[in-house]
Amino acid sequence: MRRTVLAGIVLTPVLTAVMTACGVDQPPAKPLACVGDGGSLALVIGARSNSPAPVISPELNALIRKVLMARHSVYAVRLDGDPQPIYSTRFSSTAANTPALEASVNRHVTDISAAINAQAKAVKAEADVLKALEVAARMAGEGGSIVVVDSALSTMGDLNFTQDGVLDADPDDLTDHLAGGKLLPDLTGRRVLFDGLGVAADPQVDLPPRVSENLGQIWTKAATAAGAACAEITTGPGRPSAMPGLPPVETIAMPTPTPTRSCGDVVLQNAGDVGFIRGKADFRHPAAATATLRGLAPDLTRANRPVELIGTTSSEGGDAINRPLSQARADRVKEILVSLGVPENKIIARGVATDWPDHVDDTLPGGRLDPAKANQNRKVVIRREQCQKP
Repeated sequence: MRRTVLAGIVLTPVLTAVMTACGVDQPPAKPLACVGDGGSLALVIGARSNSPAPVISPELNALIRKVLMARHSVYAVRLDGDPQPIYSTRFSSTAANTPALEASVNRHVTDISAAINAQAKAVKAEADVLKALEVAARMAGEGGSIVVVDSALSTMGDLNFTQDGVLDADPDDLTDHLAGGKLLPDLTGRRVLFDGLGVAADPQVDLPPRVSENLGQIWTKAATAAGAACAEITTGPGRPSAMPGLPPVETIAMPTPTPTRSCGDVVLQNAGDVGFIRGKADFRHPAAATATLRGLAPDLTRANRPVELIGTTSSEGGDAINRPLSQARADRVKEILVSLGVPENKIIARGVATDWPDHVDDTLPGGRLDPAKANQNRKVVIRREQCQKP
């Protein structure tokens, strides 16, 4: 089988979709801001369905060699439904000079490459990223680094993005939920890099930009809450091919766009484009919010009928906080619609907090907030006359 060699790491075509052929000059590796300042390194390799084949970038190759040249160890963890170590040999060398140390490093890199090629392919269905981080944290040790070479689209465990509303949940809410339930791995003092976060392969659909941004915030905030000294993200390549013949991984549904129909209720979900910063009446994505409302404004203007904007909230904070917050959010949507030409005297805005028929129970046992259900409760409803039945 043909092999591809990149700065010492060897990956067969089974494990790599986008690599540079042997003998071709490599671009200089850029230093990574977070990882690699000391200690051992644990690689979390996601060679699994719905994600592209893992790629060892020039930057990551440089980091691997830097760690070994500092006489620390490099380990590897398989990321699937039951993450396990696939390379756990400590690096040691008695080399008394740099050439001898480099020779030891090269031999160790060959061993790591062989282990990744032979064992990184998924064995169990699904992907449990939190558990993989827990395994990697034990191997890297405090002061070490963890690099997750994967989309980080977890489909099982305590952070499961196939569950309705989790991918769009407020990152702070989700982090508080995981930390409050003691569901986070101990990353104290570790440095964490998510390499290729959000980059998917068929049949998983691409993540819209705002969803990809939210995913990144979820993981960096979760890592920081778990004690990580720092957490960063590097972007992966464009959409590569999926890896064949591996255990299945459930696909994750993307949020549906706000409908632009000309009658009936239109729900502006907090998880969608017209979402708000936690505890504020400021849009998370102002340009996207304005674009969505611009698509609704012509029908609202042409109809020349009253339009009601109803703001609702989660149960967190109580009515004294949530009622004025829900009012402020409804008023903010009104302000944008008026700027887009909808007559102000045709719009009524009111905030009802949790006093709404569709409000769902968003508290967990012990009183903790359920992040996904809380996000379902945070919305502004555009209420117009109902559509006529055919």
